[in-house]
Amino acid sequence: MNNKFWYAIITAVIGAFSFTACNDDDDTLPIEQELAGDFIGSYEGHISFKSLEEKDDGSGSTVTVEVNKSVPAANGLNFTLIKAEGNRLNLAIRNLYHQGDAWSFVLENIRVGYYANSYTLSGEQTITLDHLGECHVAVTGSANATAVAATVYITPTTLDRKYTGFQFSLIGTKARGTESSTGAITAFEFKTSVDANKKAGLSTAAFDEANRTIRFTCKEGASLTKLKPTITVAPQETATVYPATDTEQDFSAGSLIYTVVAEDGTQTHYTVIITPQAAD
Repeated sequence: MNNKFWYAIITAVIGAFSFTACNDDDDTLPIEQELAGDFIGSYEGHISFKSLEEKDDGSGSTVTVEVNKSVPAANGLNFTLIKAEGNRLNLAIRNLYHQGDAWSFVLENIRVGYYANSYTLSGEQTITLDHLGECHVAVTGSANATAVAATVYITPTTLDRKYTGFQFSLIGTKARGTESSTGAITAFEFKTSVDANKKAGLSTAAFDEANRTIRFTCKEGASLTKLKPTITVAPQETATVYPATDTEQDFSAGSLIYTVVAEDGTQTHYTVIITPQAAD
């Protein structure tokens, strides 16, 4: 799916939200016939979280402080639109996944309007999510009989949580039922033409397909903050990998999870581990 195309659709239609949908007072929109169903797509946005870091306190000593960070996040995502009462629908999201954590939840009674030959979606509510606790969730978007494009905001209402918020664009097309469920990483390498890869002195990949792990060694003390892996997936025509191939990533924690998403949305998670070479 071409994300840039659907982002253009979002931009074009969001302007309609400042108008009153012409069917707000009429609860006979054909939601069951035209909108309801299973959708296959992806999300792309940012996730905010709290992190502990060592900082210079100004006197030559270091202190541990809590800082807020925001990092890009993207992955495959399956969801379902379900007819609710009147001109309302429920949005059921399955496996909003980020680096080992996953959320599945239902947003209820999203308002559906009709404007400029497209359906408009808008709603907000408070729900409880794993890892996040109580959250305020808001969604705005547009849809037609074959596709949905929306923006979702998730904000925890308490401050004692690892994650402090999500903001992402949700894009999907209605499932045909004939999509492939196959997807795998077949090659993972750090090309030495990338300066950071070369300086890290990374080994070739050691695949453990049974445990879905890919291992590398690096030079002792090497910087792993700006590595850029090149990844091959199969089938290349239908499978997608997140984070994307040839994008810079921070491996300083020692590992990252890469997710292959098949055409039907099936996710396969691989843990990529980098450890310093053993001393001679």
